[in-house]
Amino acid sequence: YETKTFTIFDKFILSGDELKAEYAENGDDVFGTVDDVELVKKLKLSSGNLIEDQLVRLRTLQSHRDHFISWSQNAAELLTSREKRISIETLEKLAKECSNFPSATAMVQKVQNLASKASSWVESTKEILESGDKLKMEEA
Repeated sequence: YETKTFTIFDKFILSGDELKAEYAENGDDVFGTVDDVELVKKLKLSSGNLIEDQLVRLRTLQSHRDHFISWSQNAAELLTSREKRISIETLEKLAKECSNFPSATAMVQKVQNLASKASSWVESTKEILESGDKLKMEEA
């Protein structure tokens, strides 16, 4: 996600809204002297429905994008906070949530890498504790 494309995308949706409004404003007067008025009315109706359908899809994408931005800001805040360390449970929750987002983004990769390292550490620590073997200080 490039933030510079957000504005372009939002403007694209706004222009779709304007086009839809134009279709609604222009009543039957746009037909003029067309011979087959019924055909033109059907074409106008179909075009209006097409615009509306596409706007619904675009708004859905916009909603997903906004959810990703919110998640990303929250994750960045949690990971960069120097006041407290993030728990493994919180990191696992972030990793689970990020599975719905594009894996190529930096924040998703960072969360996945940290979660993987934390999981490996937990497993190795669990094995050591459950083994009952005595370890030398140098090995611990």
